[in-house]
Amino acid sequence: MLDASPLPEEAIAAAREKLTDLRARLLDLTLRNRFLNFTHRDGAKTQLRIVDELPDQLYGQLAADGTPFFLAPLPEPEDEPADERSPAFQSALSAAKATDEDYLSAIDALEEDDPDSPKRRNAERALKDRVRSQIGMTPWTHGRLMSRAEWARKNKISPSHELPYAGDLDQAEKHTDSAIQTLLFADDLDARGRNLIAEARRWREEKGVDALYLALGFLEWREAKASDRALLAPLLLIPVGIERKSTPKGTRFEITMGQGGIKENAALRADSHHSVS
Repeated sequence: MLDASPLPEEAIAAAREKLTDLRARLLDLTLRNRFLNFTHRDGAKTQLRIVDELPDQLYGQLAADGTPFFLAPLPEPEDEPADERSPAFQSALSAAKATDEDYLSAIDALEEDDPDSPKRRNAERALKDRVRSQIGMTPWTHGRLMSRAEWARKNKISPSHELPYAGDLDQAEKHTDSAIQTLLFADDLDARGRNLIAEARRWREEKGVDALYLALGFLEWREAKASDRALLAPLLLIPVGIERKSTPKGTRFEITMGQGGIKENAALRADSHHSVS
């Protein structure tokens, strides 16, 4: 006999409590769990660090109308700094091209007269660097020869793991646009984005779960008050989707909000008796 009458409230509450208890038992509360012990690795293929953004702005715009964000690479370094277009530099460069022995030897050794050949460009760049030194100009640090963090700072992008100051009115626009700033150049971002797409697809196909999340904020904690080892655990998690799209300006990766809305870190909540820094 089937009884379609509703269950008493007490039975429903007991079932929910039992389900919550079972979920807690299934959680991995060891330090193998990256939700309790996350390590930021800029070279890791399965993670991508966002810099110089405001979490409340990101979440607010993602949740508001579903408008996709796109991942923004670091700006590419200039092939030529602006001060090398000055008359003084151009005059010194012209003279050096006629007299600099290292430059003349390098040009004579070229097998073909291609103005865009890498060897010719390298010889000309080396000559320009010598001219800068000779006429007292500051050395030009090629962007790709800098660390990514140094290049970001030079372009007024904060590479810090810490949150930017929300009241920075001079930079308010970049915190409210549809670009999510990363710490990778375009070619590296393309490779990382492709890998994230492939990894997310693999998880869906093999395990039936969506495993791509945007983590907002990290809690620094210790297993014991006397411990010297600080651990990091993500606080809030937003399921997201990522898609590679072609645009008139080239390819880019779009980020959209997934199903389920913002989630708290269940493993952290279950293990919240440890010391917080």
